Amino acid sequence: MEHLEPVSVREVCVLWQEVEEEVKLKKFRIVELNHKLTESETQRTDKIRVVLRKNLHLLGKISFLPPPDVCRLIHTEATMLNQSLLANRRSVARLLLLLQEENLQQEALLRLHWEDCLSRWRRGRVTQVIDGFRSLCSSDEEQLVSGQLEMKRDLTEQREDIVDKIWSMVPPSCSTALVSDWFNQLTAVNQLIDGLHADFLYQLHCCYEQKWQDRLAEVERCEEALSALQLSDEEVKDIVSSQLLTLIGRSQSQDEERLAALDLCCDSAARRALSFSRCVFVVMRGAALLWETHSRRLESREEDVQQHLHELRRSQQRHTQRKKVHLDDLLGRLRQESSEDALKTSLDKSVQYLQDVTHSCRQCVSDQGDVLDRLPTLYLEELLSYSRSISSFFHLSHTYRPVTTATTPTDTHTHACW
Repeated sequence: MEHLEPVSVREVCVLWQEVEEEVKLKKFRIVELNHKLTESETQRTDKIRVVLRKNLHLLGKISFLPPPDVCRLIHTEATMLNQSLLANRRSVARLLLLLQEENLQQEALLRLHWEDCLSRWRRGRVTQVIDGFRSLCSSDEEQLVSGQLEMKRDLTEQREDIVDKIWSMVPPSCSTALVSDWFNQLTAVNQLIDGLHADFLYQLHCCYEQKWQDRLAEVERCEEALSALQLSDEEVKDIVSSQLLTLIGRSQSQDEERLAALDLCCDSAARRALSFSRCVFVVMRGAALLWETHSRRLESREEDVQQHLHELRRSQQRHTQRKKVHLDDLLGRLRQESSEDALKTSLDKSVQYLQDVTHSCRQCVSDQGDVLDRLPTLYLEELLSYSRSISSFFHLSHTYRPVTTATTPTDTHTHACW
């Protein structure tokens, strides 16, 4: 409650009246619950009485047990049911007692809490005036040149976003064009920030003169607000002289130093940003050139391999097509043969042609496999060349070298891929 907007004490007391209404409503609900539970237990007792009487009458008619045994049986059941009903009534009474105790305790706690909050609210209204003035003094620059500061935040976020793009300009997506575009964007934002700094300093210097007049007028308004809280004149003067005027004097003596420091900081930041941007651009452009060279060499190697595979496939297709023509002729003859020996001869020739086709296909697959088996070695050679270039570019003393151990051809290919 101490964080509420400034209101009168009467309006604050309305809050407690609302709390009291809620407490009264809860009491009414407890009483209503008591009536409902009592009525429910009464109805249940009446129903049980009717059922017992009915069963007593039925058991008497059946005559399976003697009348005294029937009475004892019904009496036993009635006793157990009475005990259950009594237990329910005790539970209901216990529940209602607990609810009433809880309601009373909650009401007492809410009363104590409200009184404590009311006391803190009264003290808070006194300190709120002082805190408001302190907040005004600490945020005058933002209030006076809020537009420039908002634009500065936007440009800074934009520059951070551009700098973050460095993480995306890595192989295989990096290129010199992307690096150049990135550097142009960063340079443009840096120039906007430099111009904004100069305009900000000019606006800040012009606004300081008006700021002191506004602060003195705010001191007078604070005096009126403190007096409205029914503080004595002596207390008001003590607060104004010890906190408000002291804060104004200390801030005024620091403003000129702040202007000089801001001017120096802006100039240093501009030079540093330009230097860092150029250094990063040179490094990123060099790395991108190395990757583009590596990519072109890999593409050339892949094109050679694809061309070789294409030649093998075309040669196999031509061979298969010739075999297919002869096989069609043999099948045609096979349909026309009338003797068993002729049929067997044609069938043997057809099978021989099919075996020749199968053998040629297997040979073609084997040749393509040999070509593809050489591909990891080609990739490894290019990767090693790229690794040496990167190490030399970044002045590293070590480069990647594959493990040279006695391995099987399959193991060699595995090491090469890694």
